[in-house]
Amino acid sequence: MAGLNTKLFSERVGQIKIFSIILGIVAVILAADHYATNITEEKAFWWSIVVCTIISIILAVFSLFGMMDNEHLQKFDKIYHALAAILLIITACFFIVSVDKDSGVWKSYYERRAAAGGFGLIFGVVCGYIGWFLF
Repeated sequence: MAGLNTKLFSERVGQIKIFSIILGIVAVILAADHYATNITEEKAFWWSIVVCTIISIILAVFSLFGMMDNEHLQKFDKIYHALAAILLIITACFFIVSVDKDSGVWKSYYERRAAAGGFGLIFGVVCGYIGWFLF
């Protein structure tokens, strides 16, 4: 059985991947119990943040077990992060506008929902940074 490839997480790429996963998890937690299921922007943000966080975790586990040495997986990782960045930035912007538009209805949850959108936006920017600059 092969050992764990912990060397990657001591490098800048691995550290930023871990940071992006943490941002995604925080955004999911903040948006989880207070999003309106009848607002399309919020559904789009919710599902994009959940799917991108899960895929980021899976890719980090692949990296940890040394499976990212394959050229095709590295190419997939780069393309995924570029597309995730675009998706997350767009849906986070729509989510933030939705939060602001409906601030009267959700007044008691405004801060959490705005923070979730902010973390989602930062998650998208970090994914873009990983996709464009680190590989």
